[in-house]
Amino acid sequence: MPLSEKELARFLWEQPDACQARGLAASQRFFALGRRYQHLALGPYGIAQQVSVRFWPAQQCYYVQVVVFTTKAITPAAYLTAKRQLSALRQLLERSSKAASASVRVVPSCVLIGQQVQLAGDLLFALNLDAACQAFTYTYDASGLHFEDVGKHWHYTAAQQDASLATLGADLLAERADALSLSQAEGADWLASATSEPGEYSGLVVTASGVVERGDFSEEGEPNE
Repeated sequence: MPLSEKELARFLWEQPDACQARGLAASQRFFALGRRYQHLALGPYGIAQQVSVRFWPAQQCYYVQVVVFTTKAITPAAYLTAKRQLSALRQLLERSSKAASASVRVVPSCVLIGQQVQLAGDLLFALNLDAACQAFTYTYDASGLHFEDVGKHWHYTAAQQDASLATLGADLLAERADALSLSQAEGADWLASATSEPGEYSGLVVTASGVVERGDFSEEGEPNE
């Protein structure tokens, strides 16, 4: 029997520790000590399925997480929904903090959960670049619900990779090697220069007034005016 969206929502909301133990590595325990909201109305930004917020005093920072889940495939619409809701929450926190004369930062993140990920279209590229978004697929069988982190590796396999892209990758690695060699050579030249020309600094004397030339001293050893 397939899992319903209501059942998935209840499991995510009521059993965050169990979700984490079953593969949902999305800072569930961290946010458990803050505020959690379900079906949170955000005005024109829509209704957020689940939201977690925690304030971190040492950093004067609000950590905000929006969870968007579906029993179908994760699509660009789900990604944009999460970003739209994060935008609403960030604006709300910034306005509220400013009104209270508090200086805070807001660190937003989102979690997308679905049976699979739609790899066609722009979603593939957006998720690869978005460090503030995690995506998980889930399976539901006789042993229960399990999650798998899709990660940031949604790209074509080596067999599908275009030959020109493989050449570009090799060239960029060569650029790294060239830059490292140049940096090491410059460091070696500077070190050789510093150790082979001690006379450059032999005429300097450190005094209470700073570093001065030896010629700036009188015969009695007092600094010349």
